[in-house]
Amino acid sequence: MLSSRFQIPRILVSMQMSLAACRDKLRGIMQYERIHGPWQIHLMSERLGEQRVRKWDGAGIIADSVPHLSTNEELAASGLPVVILDYLQTTPPWKHYGLVGCDNHAVGRMGAEYLWLKELPSFAFVDEVHQKNWSLARRNGFEEFLKEKGRDCFIYPSLTEKEKSDRKAELPKLKKWLRQLPKPVGIMAAMDARARQVLEVCYLVGIHVPNEVAILGVDNDELICQTSYPALSSIQVDNAGGGFLAAQRLSELLQGKFTVAPTLYYQPLRVVERRSTEYLKTDDPLLREALESIRLYATAGINVNTLVKQLHVSRRSLEQKFQKHLQHTVLDEIHSVRLQYVCNLLLNTDFTISEIARLAGFQNEYYLSTLFRKKFGKTMSQYRQKRGL
Repeated sequence: MLSSRFQIPRILVSMQMSLAACRDKLRGIMQYERIHGPWQIHLMSERLGEQRVRKWDGAGIIADSVPHLSTNEELAASGLPVVILDYLQTTPPWKHYGLVGCDNHAVGRMGAEYLWLKELPSFAFVDEVHQKNWSLARRNGFEEFLKEKGRDCFIYPSLTEKEKSDRKAELPKLKKWLRQLPKPVGIMAAMDARARQVLEVCYLVGIHVPNEVAILGVDNDELICQTSYPALSSIQVDNAGGGFLAAQRLSELLQGKFTVAPTLYYQPLRVVERRSTEYLKTDDPLLREALESIRLYATAGINVNTLVKQLHVSRRSLEQKFQKHLQHTVLDEIHSVRLQYVCNLLLNTDFTISEIARLAGFQNEYYLSTLFRKKFGKTMSQYRQKRGL
């Protein structure tokens, strides 16, 4: 048995592991532990049937997004060093803990700048249903950037208590708001799940994405983004960096280096662009019809020859339009849509590569494998492993 001098610190990490952002944060914590540990980490992941830890008798705690007063009191009563990661409250006793948060204002500004560069004429923002402080901070950053450009921003109205808890009850309000927005419009939602809701309602009311509405989410959760139709563009946030900062701050607390310190912030990294924001500023009806046909029928076996016959246009003139406006060929566009569908099948089914190739409109699985690796820098098997994260 090790003497107390050499005991390994026992750390409780509490976070909702069903969220991709939390899994990334845990990776950051584990990265810090591998470099500066060892720690014994007990993970409380809020899974169904999980036993609750009422009183942690270890060395310290990292808790993600702690919203409830009861949990607040439990942490305060523990008397242990505690780091709150992405806290949802700003009142005491949070200020006595180590605090690490996302720079949500910067997230909003990044989203606004991205949509601004698309040369969209109108802009809008959809909050998380409860309008929590992180969502409002993202909205404020979004509005601030547009105000600096002399542009207005349409804000989706607050919800009633019934609408907050019942998606069906909210549906008429969201339908009406989307119909009334001036088009084309770029919409940023506070999170991927909310952006997907907006995208789905656009489909229900016959609003075309992205030609009429370009939609951007936050967190780059691939299980949400790649299974949306069309695939959802999203801001990738440095959640792993946030986890690393949280572990670093807890280590400082364990060593008694501070009692009160300013919040540490981690940043948005980039926009991961997918179909939902591929807005094309053009009045060319033929090009728009070609893109829509490809998006609808690429996996059904459409090719360049069948497309030009459908559109009653020469292949040369269609290729010229694609090169001028999109800087790639018609076949490149068809492949892009098919590969997007392949990603969906890899993440959500157990189909073989041969079956996926057939369903996505590829006659040869080896050709698909080559295209996939060239596009994503990894094999389809490596990509499929993301399901187990």
